[in-house]
Amino acid sequence: MIVKINDKEYPVLITRKRIKHMYLRVSLDGELILTCSNRYSINDIISFIHSKADWIEDTIEKQKNKLESIFNIFNEEYLYFLGKRKRLIINESNKTSIQVNEDNIIFFIKDNKIEVLKKEFYKYSTDYLLKLIDIKRNRWDIMLKENNIDTIPDINIKLLKSRWGFCVPTKNKITLNATLIHYPIGCIDYVLLHEYAHLIQPNHSKKFYNLLEFYMPEYKEYIKILKNGF
Repeated sequence: MIVKINDKEYPVLITRKRIKHMYLRVSLDGELILTCSNRYSINDIISFIHSKADWIEDTIEKQKNKLESIFNIFNEEYLYFLGKRKRLIINESNKTSIQVNEDNIIFFIKDNKIEVLKKEFYKYSTDYLLKLIDIKRNRWDIMLKENNIDTIPDINIKLLKSRWGFCVPTKNKITLNATLIHYPIGCIDYVLLHEYAHLIQPNHSKKFYNLLEFYMPEYKEYIKILKNGF
C-alpha cells in the first residue's frame, strides 16, 4: 500500500496482530511499518498515518542524517577497505593511479585536495566493486531461478547519500553504494542479497525477510555492522 504525505509517497507494510492499539515505525529504507489488529480498517490506518505526518518526516530526516554521517568515512590519514583499516599514503605524480596492499592505500596523484582524493578513490572503488560483484552475483542469480525468475538484473555502483542500495524491479536494475567498499565482504554480499530479494518480493513483507533468513541466516549481523559504521 502507498500513502501520500505532503506530496511524497511512502510504501506501507501492514502487520495484523492481536493488539489493542496501532503502532508505527519507519524502516531505514523509508518504509512505514504499521502493526494493528483486524478491527482497524484501511481508512483507519490511513488516518492514523496522516496524524503522524510530522513525526514521520522528522524520523526520516534523523535517519538520513545518521546514515550520511556513517557514509562520510573518508579520512585523510587512513581508510577502511573491505573492513580492514589501511594507512593512506599520497605520492605526487602527474599520472593518477591507486594501489592497495595489505597495509596501505597508495595514491599517485598531482592534486592531493581531499575532494580530489575522494573522487579518485570512489572511481577506483566502483571498478573494484563491479569486479567483486561479478564473482558474488552468481549465487543470487541462481536464487532468482529457484524462485521462477529467468532474467538477471543490471547492477551498477554510485555514491549514494542515504542508503546502501536500491532496486527497481520494473526495470530489473540494482544500484549499490560505492561506500560499501569500506565494509567487510559479508556486508556487501548482504546488501546484494537484499536488493536481489526485492526482485522476488518488492516490499518488506514477511516473505521478504523469510528469503533473507533462508539464503543468509546470519544477515542480521551484517545489518548491525552497517548501522554502527566505524
